[in-house]
Amino acid sequence: MRHLWRTLPGVATFIQYMGSAIDSTDENHLEKHLLWRLPDVISYLFQPSLWIGLFGLALLSVLLHAVSFSLLALITAAIIAGLELGLFFQITRTTAHGVREFRAPDFNHVFDDIVHPILLVIACALPMLVALYWGTSEFLMAVGVTLPTGDWSAGPVVLFGVGVLLFPLLLTIAAIDRSISGVLTPTTWLTSLRSFGSNYLLAALGFYGLWLVEAYIFAEIAEAIDELPIFGVSVLALVVLYIPRVLRYRLLGALCEPFLAESPNLVIPVAIAQETSVEDSQECLARIASGEMSSRQILKMANTAFSGKQPQVVYRAVEAIWSNHRDSPETCQALWVASQAQEQEGNLEAMKGTLARLVEFEPTHPLASEARLKLRRS
Repeated sequence: MRHLWRTLPGVATFIQYMGSAIDSTDENHLEKHLLWRLPDVISYLFQPSLWIGLFGLALLSVLLHAVSFSLLALITAAIIAGLELGLFFQITRTTAHGVREFRAPDFNHVFDDIVHPILLVIACALPMLVALYWGTSEFLMAVGVTLPTGDWSAGPVVLFGVGVLLFPLLLTIAAIDRSISGVLTPTTWLTSLRSFGSNYLLAALGFYGLWLVEAYIFAEIAEAIDELPIFGVSVLALVVLYIPRVLRYRLLGALCEPFLAESPNLVIPVAIAQETSVEDSQECLARIASGEMSSRQILKMANTAFSGKQPQVVYRAVEAIWSNHRDSPETCQALWVASQAQEQEGNLEAMKGTLARLVEFEPTHPLASEARLKLRRS
């Protein structure tokens, strides 16, 4: 499907016109443009496992609404919101790491899996919330609530506009980093925007375009379905509303996918290499042993070996980084890849030890929060 998309007249020309975050001297820079991955975004919907997950979540939401009343309704709404956000964040996180198949999240902890996603979204919306509070009086008067006149000047308007522009980016960071501090760090925003380049503009337009489609098209379809005199149509109506939301969060995953292995400064951790070919194991080991490779090159080889299911090469590469390049930015990423290889082999005790080492080595690194969460769940 992707190759067919590339043959359409004007697609490549349009991408070249829009530009890319990748330097033009990179022969693969067109491959990393978001437009190339739009077919993957659409094809994500054609998975039975995704529809099973959506119907299950919709059924649970309808049941919880049915048994809720009074104050319990607020708690129920929060639980449903947390479950939905957890599922949509999972879509962004896994697809950003190159996973094409839908993987349902594990809802094992109330705070981590329900409360924390809500807090992350609140953090993402904080610039807009601050702007609204800044001009609260005029805002409330505009919607019919009478209060003393406030100062709805250019300041809050500009802040609100910036918040709207950054909201898809902050959701992306929240989904993959799962850290409130990461969401609220301006240097993270700038680094990520610099990496994404014009891809982010397209992603933001697509994100809000899908939001409008949901509000003005899918919402009408869902309302019409919900009015049918058939038992259980509320579940189907809710699933219809989920479709544009799935596409929005899948689009954010597609935005990140080609940049994870290329930009170690990007807040999003490297988990799966983008390369598909794997060198011969002995050649890899010889190159690592030569001591001529940089930590970045060794990490890239470790990622490639991991995707090619060559754990011994992964371990040797990580050992080389730990022994010879421990102060490099790639150390935490190398430990993370090693833990993934150990999990892939089923060696869970070794995985826990590697994750604990990562947390101890750099407690404030974004991957450390990911490691702590994984340790609690294992």
